[in-house]
Amino acid sequence: MGIELRRAARDDIVPLLQLNVADDQQDFVVHNAMTIAQAAFEPNTDILGIWAGNRPVGLTTLVDMRNYPYADDGHDPMSGYIWRIMIDREHQRHGYGRAALRRVEDWANARHLRHLFVAAVETNTAALTLYRALGYRPTGRVIAGEIELTKRTLYRALGYRPTGRVIAGEIELTKRLCPCDAVQKRA
Repeated sequence: MGIELRRAARDDIVPLLQLNVADDQQDFVVHNAMTIAQAAFEPNTDILGIWAGNRPVGLTTLVDMRNYPYADDGHDPMSGYIWRIMIDREHQRHGYGRAALRRVEDWANARHLRHLFVAAVETNTAALTLYRALGYRPTGRVIAGEIELTKRTLYRALGYRPTGRVIAGEIELTKRLCPCDAVQKRA
């Protein structure tokens, strides 16, 4: 599925505001106008259009929880939060949601985040089914009436860990390749 996440630019706002979910989904996510307005005042938040070629098919807002002033005790500060994600009613059930979530995982991996969090209302069975199919698991928390789920990012799942050093603005990662490495270093 050829989609990309693009930071919303001035010329993108009107096309993104014209996207809408189906009538029976109105209680699942606020309109994009509200999302864009609120996100402008949220630190560490990216407003990203979901594009298939030159056609907008959805919108997502992602929060990098590092240095996020409103984080609660339940969130790992080295995580990302999918604050909002929607696919336009005309483009649903074509794989765009799944493809967009894969691009969100790329966003998190590029930032070396350990986990992604997302939440959905209990009656949004399509979203919850999709999240679970992609490896998201319930945290056991319900926030503002929404079920929270989380997923380890690829770099964590593959065994990479931050060293604590930042080089040229990038977090340095390390991975122990085999148990014998530790034994050899001790000898």
